[in-house]
Amino acid sequence: MRSSGELNLSGAGGTSSRHTKLEGHDLGLPGIAGAERRILTLDDPVVALTRTQSIAGGLEFTPQTSAGPQLQLACFFETRDQREWAVIPTTHPQGPDPRRPIFRATERSLSVNLRFVTELERFFVIALVRTPGRMMPGGTLTVGLYGGARLEIPLDSNSTYGAKALLTAYLVEGRLVLRAEHDPFSGTLQQVASVYGYDAISWRDPFTPLI
Repeated sequence: MRSSGELNLSGAGGTSSRHTKLEGHDLGLPGIAGAERRILTLDDPVVALTRTQSIAGGLEFTPQTSAGPQLQLACFFETRDQREWAVIPTTHPQGPDPRRPIFRATERSLSVNLRFVTELERFFVIALVRTPGRMMPGGTLTVGLYGGARLEIPLDSNSTYGAKALLTAYLVEGRLVLRAEHDPFSGTLQQVASVYGYDAISWRDPFTPLI
């Protein structure tokens, strides 16, 4: 399994640069303030939340598309004890502990309870594509933040094999660092998770992890 302390900060997608280590204590990364709206583009894909934004309230990921529930969000995450988990709307809608879940997935959105974010090392948001022909529908993935700020990630309209990476996140010195992937690679859910270093999970089939 790849080290969860590795972080890709480059602007372009590609298999060779997904896990570049972050060095030094001054992150030197762009932030987002107040009720600001920011688009995470291919050339400017990274944002570092403040410590307050990283622990207050939650994050709300919502696909703004015409596809409705045909585009859903799955999430893989690694906890500080180096265990890997998955949250999927249809089979495992919350986790890791159903009594106080950090992640909740519905047919329409994915939410992260930041109250417990210090229990995480990293997480990863994936599109589950159920449109005819498994085509990405275009549109935008919005990420609602504490204080009314909003991140926006443009979605493409390319064909897929059913799953596609959207965003990676790491907890770095008490701050969440989010990166829009803009990665042309697609595959089954198992393949996409494995490419991004989530390879300690067993699977029933290519789209159903055993959790």
